[in-house]
Amino acid sequence: MVRMVKPPPPEPAHIQVTMTPEDVRAARFALGKLWGMGRALKHTEFSRVLGYAPTRAQAATSRWEHGKRSPPPAAVIAINMMLEGARPPGLERELDL
Repeated sequence: MVRMVKPPPPEPAHIQVTMTPEDVRAARFALGKLWGMGRALKHTEFSRVLGYAPTRAQAATSRWEHGKRSPPPAAVIAINMMLEGARPPGLERELDL
């Protein structure tokens, strides 16, 4: 009789869920260029495409870049997806492209 051995579960894909202040700043610059703006995204623009309310927009990303707070994992994943080419819904409207 042959005994079947269950294979181990696959390793989960590693998803980066942290960013340094330098990573956040670099992402803001890269996305502005990627989206044809010829400049870095302003803090308010960056926050708006991540879904932050206009009243909190600039404060959130500014704190991330100055190391006062870390971006939440969902924001890090969204930023990485945008750097890989994903375009958030309403991008043109939010940035007047």
